[in-house]
Amino acid sequence: MFIIAGLGNPGQNLENTRHNVGFRTLDVLASRNALAVFSSSKKYQSMTVETLLDQEKVLLLKPQTFMNASGLAVKAAMKNFKLGPENLIIVHDDADLPLGSVKISKNHGPGGHKGVASIIQEIKNQNFTRIRVGIAPANPPAEGVKPDLKNFVLKNFTKEEEAVLAKTLIGAADAVKTIMFEGTDAAMNKYN
Repeated sequence: MFIIAGLGNPGQNLENTRHNVGFRTLDVLASRNALAVFSSSKKYQSMTVETLLDQEKVLLLKPQTFMNASGLAVKAAMKNFKLGPENLIIVHDDADLPLGSVKISKNHGPGGHKGVASIIQEIKNQNFTRIRVGIAPANPPAEGVKPDLKNFVLKNFTKEEEAVLAKTLIGAADAVKTIMFEGTDAAMNKYN
């Protein structure tokens, strides 16, 4: 069994923000594989789908705790199913990667991502697989100018960026299945 957690923030006004590409990747994964519709789970403080994905049991998890407390939901699910970090896949935005890119990593620190930091803090382990979806702007700030990351991740994508993102989300959803059925190393070779 795998827990696949897509990170984001709840609320209709935030659903198309850069910070929500984790949620959106899980939506694409569920849609492309004809999985059930997400439903609310108080037990995990999340929107969830518990199902089979190509004969492998999975829990798709979209924490509703807001990004910075994502670890609470992930920890509850891992504890309930008695799973270790080797059965956890996290999908999240990465402002250091260019829009349109997907990168797989394992056993890495949070890299400044507060949702990932929350998960590491709650489960006391960082040895899980991450799918990092690039959201960096097409026109980054001038060298030496520090970007306002807090506001940037809460902005919606432009129409042009959405066209690029649509393909990226499909790639990230496909990467989930590669990790599950071929392993993290194979996914790294394919996507990195």
